Amino acid sequence: MAKGKRPFEVKDVFKYRALSALTVTRDGRLAAFVAAQPDLEENKVKSSIWAWSREREPWQVTFAGEAGQPQFSPRGDRLAFVSNRSGGKSQLHVMGARLSEGRKVTSFEQGVVKFAWSPDGRRLAVVAQPDKSSEEKEKDEQKRDWWTVDADERRRALWVVNADGRGKPEKVSADDEHVSSAAWMPDGKRLVYTACPIASINSQWYESALRVADARRKRRRTVCAVRGHQMESPICVSPDGESVLLSESYDQRDLFYDVAKVIALKTGERRAVHPRTDLRSIMPQWLHDGRVFFEAGVGTRNGLFICDVGGRPRALETGAAVVAQAAVAAEAGLAFYVGSGSQEPDEVYVRPLDGSGEPARLTSVNRAIEATALAQSQVVTWKNDGMEIEGILYSPTKAGARKPYPLVLTPHGGPYGASTVSYANAIGAHILCAAGYACLQPNFRGSTGYGRAFTRKIVGDWGDGPFRDIMAGVDALIRRGVVDGKRMAVFGSSYGGYVTAWTVGHTNRFKCAVAAAAVIDNVSMWGTTDIPDFMVRSSGKGRVAFTDDYWREQSPLSYADRVKTPTLVITGEEDVRVPPSQSHEFYRALKAHGVDTSLLLYPREPHGIGEPRHRRHYLETVLSYINEHVMGRP
Repeated sequence: MAKGKRPFEVKDVFKYRALSALTVTRDGRLAAFVAAQPDLEENKVKSSIWAWSREREPWQVTFAGEAGQPQFSPRGDRLAFVSNRSGGKSQLHVMGARLSEGRKVTSFEQGVVKFAWSPDGRRLAVVAQPDKSSEEKEKDEQKRDWWTVDADERRRALWVVNADGRGKPEKVSADDEHVSSAAWMPDGKRLVYTACPIASINSQWYESALRVADARRKRRRTVCAVRGHQMESPICVSPDGESVLLSESYDQRDLFYDVAKVIALKTGERRAVHPRTDLRSIMPQWLHDGRVFFEAGVGTRNGLFICDVGGRPRALETGAAVVAQAAVAAEAGLAFYVGSGSQEPDEVYVRPLDGSGEPARLTSVNRAIEATALAQSQVVTWKNDGMEIEGILYSPTKAGARKPYPLVLTPHGGPYGASTVSYANAIGAHILCAAGYACLQPNFRGSTGYGRAFTRKIVGDWGDGPFRDIMAGVDALIRRGVVDGKRMAVFGSSYGGYVTAWTVGHTNRFKCAVAAAAVIDNVSMWGTTDIPDFMVRSSGKGRVAFTDDYWREQSPLSYADRVKTPTLVITGEEDVRVPPSQSHEFYRALKAHGVDTSLLLYPREPHGIGEPRHRRHYLETVLSYINEHVMGRP
């Protein structure tokens, strides 16, 4: 343990301020961002807007209610944001250049989802649900509120509102469209947006279209179909208004691999931003000279890149292992971004776009973490099936810890994601390492950051291939004398929960397992999740057939009769991504086969445990469960 530092504890999780939604003025004079921190006393995550300027230290701008999505006007003289400070749902607010509390400019019954400034700063495009009609409200009061799936979900519409709050919102989108994201054309007369027919994430990912609409006459036309998991991300219109920049699926084969593309608005013709460089590129933005600025993961890190359309990307040195939420100050030639590392919590950084000079840290909002001993991470590699696999290994910080260490294996979710050396990704490891464990986060086949072919290898093989990759890594660490193979636990959530359930059905080498929000039965998952097409496409079958051996062979439930490992099953009761029924099925199957198991339910929780008191209990329970079974103590 570092001298003068105290052990990291569960309570320290709630001192972390997660930074997001960074926005800057064109001249780089002002920046604003959201800081979100869980509050145990009030049992909610408090989010507020902070600002930075060249003249003063960062300061908190909003205090009442929760606030988010700050966005400077084109001239930088006003800041718009959403907040529930007035009670009820979050509404759009606008404040002046002095960044005082601002005024509310919308009153949508269900609040504002997102917005975008018009080029002249006089209006804003807003995505929000229409208010219910008097007839709909009467039906609700009379409990005549039945509805039909894939038909009666309330869609989000695109509106135009005045920045001064005067007048009524003007609806731009059609009634049969569910709007995801929108941007203004340079002339300020038209809007480009993405929309799908059904108000569901499944429809959004696989049935969206890029559309252009007249902001006043409400004439609309479809440019082309668009697909992918980045439909909620911003759309960037080129300065000449001829094309847009967005992240979309690479192609029909690589639907899970989003890349930056330029789409011509007249023809729908696509051009890849970096056709000769294999990167999963997200959050692309135009630079003033026509180049493209974007974020991409490479292995366990995430960085910033600049590229001529059709050229080869150039990486920017950022001074941080993982960067996100980047914003460009075009006139100043600066890139602002949120950077972090496994031992460095989120802070805002800046660096010149031309690569000159050095990155500079602008904030110190997470100083409270400095007093704790954080686990050191290292990237480790091993071989399996002719591939080199990477993982992040965290070492124990507990005084007196000696090799070989007890291990907690923590596979990531997705599966089309990756474990990175960001602070947010390291929090669980810091808790486990303080208790004396080593922690391994493997980036098995299917992980992003290693190219399309590597990501694609998991299609049709969710279970056995990743399991072999992971266990090869565990065995490599045992052979190297780092890990004690007789003292191991496995703990994962979402797809990581699937891996956990699959693992205990195929080996008895772990002392215990914790499977949170785990996919257990592919058929019932397909029938109840909010992303059924994701399941079909992940199978590589292109269809669902209850008689196909694949659906049963790739389901952890099929191997429940082999499980001997004590297993704690956890789920949120409001999870629509991996419905609670998945956890109930696994728990009952394990119990029926005499396995030492428990099922822990969290009311109101969706896919991920978010309420602060729930989260504290969740982290403490998992740690206690692992301690009991691996160390023989709670």
